[in-house]
Amino acid sequence: CALFAAFDLVPLWCMASRYAGGLALTEEQLGTSLAAGAVVQVVFTSLAMGRLVRRLGLHASLTAGCTAAALLTLCLLASPSATAERWWLRALGASLVYGLQTSAMLLAGTALVSMSNLLCARDPQRNGLLNGIVALTEGVGKMLGPALCAPALAWGLSARPAAEASPSGALLVFAAAAAFIGLIAAAALAALPRSLSNAAPSEVLSIPPPSEGEGGGEGALLDAGPLLRAGQAQPRALLAQPRALLAFFRGRRRGRVAGRPRVGPEAEAAPPPREVQAVEVQEA
Repeated sequence: CALFAAFDLVPLWCMASRYAGGLALTEEQLGTSLAAGAVVQVVFTSLAMGRLVRRLGLHASLTAGCTAAALLTLCLLASPSATAERWWLRALGASLVYGLQTSAMLLAGTALVSMSNLLCARDPQRNGLLNGIVALTEGVGKMLGPALCAPALAWGLSARPAAEASPSGALLVFAAAAAFIGLIAAAALAALPRSLSNAAPSEVLSIPPPSEGEGGGEGALLDAGPLLRAGQAQPRALLAQPRALLAFFRGRRRGRVAGRPRVGPEAEAAPPPREVQAVEVQEA
């Protein structure tokens, strides 16, 4: 919700007039500023995000990402570049802070998705229900973020322009957004268990394949053993190493083949196991 709200708040604020409290950037200047912010995001996600998640863990990454995003949201209006006379100074400052703010939200989002995957691995019987809740919550957040924040910013800029009111309407809206992100960090710190981490032991995540007596039948098309062992039972190995990701899908493919029972003529013509043959020869 906060991430998609920022996608509307920051460009609208950048294009607002100086009288209302914005940066008064043109469309070309705004495009240049957003492109520079995208470069910051690419550098962070490709070089720093994986290392931070491995060092901090998923729980701390979620909390730190939300806290940093809340502080950077306030820095957008409080930075000295916001009042600079030259447009490129205003655009440069906004792009840098906006890129860092979005990167912090991506860090928190990556940790949250990984924690939801761990929950699904712990309770495979409810994978569909858990994934449905996550998708529903994400969709509602994507809808409510821009739908609420963009009209609120338009009201703040028109009702309390920076040249006439203090604090300005833009500052109030950005402060409310920062407070909402801070509440997310506080909720994550208080409600989510610390056991949901990328260092979770293998016995917590490993799922033994069902045998034929336990309902293996035609429904046992997936052996989870090779799948989880290929990823070393840790999401960070899949995210940080392309080879581990490839091994993950190869293990999944082998698991489907290994878990599929034989049916039809192949099952009738299949020879008995070698151990059984050896026992019969000894008895004879």
